[in-house]
Amino acid sequence: MTNAISRGRGLIAVMILIVVCSGVVQGYLTPLLPVVGAHVGIGGVGQNNLYLLSQIAFTVLTPLLSRWGDMWGHRRLLLVAVTMVATGSLLIAARPTPATLAVGMVLQSAVVGFFPLLAGILRSRSPEHGRIGMSVLVGALLLSIGAGGFVAGTLSDEHALAGLWTAVPFAALAVAAAIALPTSTAPRAGRFNLPAALLLTCGASP
Repeated sequence: MTNAISRGRGLIAVMILIVVCSGVVQGYLTPLLPVVGAHVGIGGVGQNNLYLLSQIAFTVLTPLLSRWGDMWGHRRLLLVAVTMVATGSLLIAARPTPATLAVGMVLQSAVVGFFPLLAGILRSRSPEHGRIGMSVLVGALLLSIGAGGFVAGTLSDEHALAGLWTAVPFAALAVAAAIALPTSTAPRAGRFNLPAALLLTCGASP
């Protein structure tokens, strides 16, 4: 029992790093984008379009990453998702332009897969800690959204471009944490429904 609790706590501790990355990514761009947009020549309409594009990516990636995780392994898809987020965060910070902001925000939308994929790993590896584990992860997410927004907000007026680096170290930690997680032991079954995925994508498009 003690070993099981230790594994559960260790698992949750590693997962918190990934969830904190998710929260920071979801919270840091909102206060920065008006200033950054003005710097790179994106007006209010363009900024709204960036958020719309991000929301479409959220809508499409949510079921896709979850389903692919069930089919091909939750840890494998989690690695894909955190790598997408890290790449998008670095792209936005290193070279902010209208194009890189659009591509980076779409890549960052892969954060929507973090929770269902983490839940799959936790459920199969430490089911006795599933309820408390998810509660802790939700709390960490909410705190990190606020913290990410606060840090970026303090930089938004005079150091907005530097603020774009806020998510990069957290994304790097998330990649390392995903590598450290064990593989889910849940059975892999089913097939990918391509027509349904295409219908979802078309339905989410404006």
